[in-house]
Amino acid sequence: MQLGAACFAIALFIGAVSPRAEASVWAITSEWDIAKEDKFGSWLAGVTNQPANSEGKTQSILFEPGQPLNGIPVDCADFVYATRIIFAAENGLPFASKVSYRGKILDASKSSWDSIPKEKRLKSFLRDVLAATGTWSLLRDTVPISQIDREHVKAGTVLLAAQSVGHSWMIRHVRPTGIPELVFASVPGLQELFYRDGLPRGEAVFDKLPAGSSEAGFRSFCIEGKSCPSRAISPALSWKRHQEWRPLILRTLQIRPEPLIESIGREIRNICREAKSRASLAREAVELKKQRGACLRGSDDYNFSTNNRDARLREGFLDLWELWMTTTDVMDEARITGKNLPKILNTTLDRISQIFSDHLIDADEEIVCSVNVDSEKSLSLRDIRQLAIAGRLSPDPNESVRARWGLEPEDGVCFHTIHK
Repeated sequence: MQLGAACFAIALFIGAVSPRAEASVWAITSEWDIAKEDKFGSWLAGVTNQPANSEGKTQSILFEPGQPLNGIPVDCADFVYATRIIFAAENGLPFASKVSYRGKILDASKSSWDSIPKEKRLKSFLRDVLAATGTWSLLRDTVPISQIDREHVKAGTVLLAAQSVGHSWMIRHVRPTGIPELVFASVPGLQELFYRDGLPRGEAVFDKLPAGSSEAGFRSFCIEGKSCPSRAISPALSWKRHQEWRPLILRTLQIRPEPLIESIGREIRNICREAKSRASLAREAVELKKQRGACLRGSDDYNFSTNNRDARLREGFLDLWELWMTTTDVMDEARITGKNLPKILNTTLDRISQIFSDHLIDADEEIVCSVNVDSEKSLSLRDIRQLAIAGRLSPDPNESVRARWGLEPEDGVCFHTIHK
């Protein structure tokens, strides 16, 4: 009996210290350093490098069968966390959040997931982290980047908007012109990513936060003293107005200026993608409302409303207007000097002029960015600009697609039903 008791005690001891009893989500064999952060950025660029379609959507191998994110819908913050976790798991690196979930500390080194088969453990960990976190927790889990240079702001860097905006992007590449290429997910959470060519305006990132606030702007998961670049490389960014933020960033990051023709083309493509994405979302909302057989409420109302998208459209037209003001100088100089402009520049100037004209000058003129509202109606960027300026765009997902674009009156039935 004594021998049996001793064997039982030994068995308990072995079980207590065995890897199965104290299993981590994945084997942690390395630590984060600056080289690993650079590798993370290169990896992110590699898994998000597919070209965007007309709506700005881009494919990623992260959602393919057999990948950890397959079958898991993501919004903007989910995507940020998921990429960090997947890379860490693939490279034996630690990951931990400062928030908890259902009594679990969200730390990959903990044994809270050891009851789950090893091959399913990462996916379970991902689901728990994504359920518990959001743009609000990125403030706790990342550090602000106050010094702006190409060593700090690079692939893998997070761009976080003010909590009143509730959005985040990730940089996949910074061009020699200083233009960051951004990838992000959105709401409703799906298995898809979006692409933005360049930074949003400072007002869209910081909203009502004071200039210079570290609660929005560039952030990183890097660890101070280990994987964050030295703060001595460049001075801290100093700016007093939101409007100054983006131009200052671009001047600091650029190796060479962006040619005017590139700037115009980039901004037109951004607005066109934003408008087509909005049109698609409005049509999806109508179909969902039919399926529900009732007004969209709660998360459906939030997911299919377009308050932020409408703001981004207006900001996009403002960006394009500022460029158009620059082109008038170019056209005036050409007229005065009698110098012929290159054909491609002339075409680009014609496109931007069409967007800001009150009507088509030539009936046969090629429409800049035709956006399908429904099967019978389409709008050009000029039409959308006029509707946006007139305040006729409706963000309400319960309205018809034509009412969403200001082409017919809103009925307001669901608004009064939901808010009575």
